[in-house]
Amino acid sequence: MNNSTTTHPHSLTKKHITQRLKVGVVGATGIVGQTFMSLLEERRFPVLELRPFASENSLGRTIHLQEKDWPVQVLKAGCFEGLDLVFFSSGDEISREWAPGQWKPVPLPLIILLPFE
Repeated sequence: MNNSTTTHPHSLTKKHITQRLKVGVVGATGIVGQTFMSLLEERRFPVLELRPFASENSLGRTIHLQEKDWPVQVLKAGCFEGLDLVFFSSGDEISREWAPGQWKPVPLPLIILLPFE
């Protein structure tokens, strides 16, 4: 690299960001959900809004991401409305119940690179 500053090779920079996204994470307070949060932070994913979803046991908690605290929510009818992208990390049963039929095609090219390091 000929740059005077070194960044993570998979980090997003201003030239990569064309649109900030409204993102949901189902299972946000679990181990996999926290891994998603770390990756979103580490890769500087362009988050406009974060909706972290978890069980009722996590209500009242917040998730800190990109210098903001986002309140944990529970899944309910219409909770994905307005989101551009949702990560499911809550297990098969919840994913089977909530993921199918929730999405309409959107004119947004989406490429997610999560390399194994």
